[in-house]
Amino acid sequence: GYAPPVNDQVAWTTVTPDPGVLEVNMAPCSTVTEFHTEQRRLHAAAASVGLSSCQLFFHGEGVDSGGGQHLTFGGMSPQTSPFFIEPRLLPRLIAYLNRHPALSYWFAVRSVGSCSQQPRPDEVSAESLDGLSVNLDRLHQQPAIDPESLWRSLSPFLCDRFGNTHRCEINVEKLWNPYLPGRGCLGLAELRAFRMTRSAEDGAAVATLMRTLIAWLANGDAPAEMIDWGARLHDRFSLPFYLLRDLREVLAETRAAGFG
Repeated sequence: GYAPPVNDQVAWTTVTPDPGVLEVNMAPCSTVTEFHTEQRRLHAAAASVGLSSCQLFFHGEGVDSGGGQHLTFGGMSPQTSPFFIEPRLLPRLIAYLNRHPALSYWFAVRSVGSCSQQPRPDEVSAESLDGLSVNLDRLHQQPAIDPESLWRSLSPFLCDRFGNTHRCEINVEKLWNPYLPGRGCLGLAELRAFRMTRSAEDGAAVATLMRTLIAWLANGDAPAEMIDWGARLHDRFSLPFYLLRDLREVLAETRAAGFG
């Protein structure tokens, strides 16, 4: 009658019925190859009972099934989390996603923006963006950052405009949250700006891209400066031309850093 313990001794997958979709929380995978294998098993299991990762509108257009395909990164234990081994990784990642909106919109669900399920930090308010920029600058100057200070510095700005920390592009509820008993201090960060992919190969490709960015930012010295895009954020990056150009810049930067 009790769930298994939440630690590195047990890896478990949960399947939960949600309105219109079946939510699957995968067990952790240590490699992209393992992730791809598990994705293929899930897609095969879904197909065997008549479920699909996409849906058709009345006029035949195919779209994702809804809900999204969120990616969670961390370590086998809180102590081995890359966000604690290199405390400046998360600030660098936040700033990098800000500077490259394609990572927020190219893979996203149909509804984006401040009222969506995964608003960017700069879609909340100008004051919130200003506060986050100041905190990222202060964290970059700190000689040492403990897990709780990292979480307390960033969590007020990683939320939607109503303060909901679950509805945001980067969810740090389980990074080092002492107010979430049992599951709050796991060293995890969840990236939510992804729609459900059509195949295991597509899912593994997106996971590989984000894992590559994390590996690069953990080992590099990328700046933590934020860009205040203003109206350009939606005016420019609602167009496929600018999104694709920005995505190509991301791939060129990772390739130049030795992460092709």
